[in-house]
Amino acid sequence: MSDIYYHPEQYGLEILGEVEAPQNYEFDMFVVWKRKEDGRLFYGTDSGCSCPSPFEDEGIDDLTPIIDFSLFQRDLMQWNTSYSGTKATPTELVDLEEKTLKAFRAFQARN
Repeated sequence: MSDIYYHPEQYGLEILGEVEAPQNYEFDMFVVWKRKEDGRLFYGTDSGCSCPSPFEDEGIDDLTPIIDFSLFQRDLMQWNTSYSGTKATPTELVDLEEKTLKAFRAFQARN
């Protein structure tokens, strides 16, 4: 199967949103996926040099389901402040949080 980042449709997913640290010849990203079938949300992080593709060795079982929105927020903030300094701008973080919260509430309303 293809990687979950460039071909999420092969896993029944679509990318809802992402934030990425600005890097040269590297990637460091936090991505949220939405399962098309039922709207369930998942997230994952990946980083590396420019040689591998993001999430190339990961599948849906490697992603974290969003069950508690506050835990998602905690993990997003921890990702953003890991290493030295911050990775994404406050606006990028708020945009991802708002988009994810809207989809999370829609999923909860259906289930």
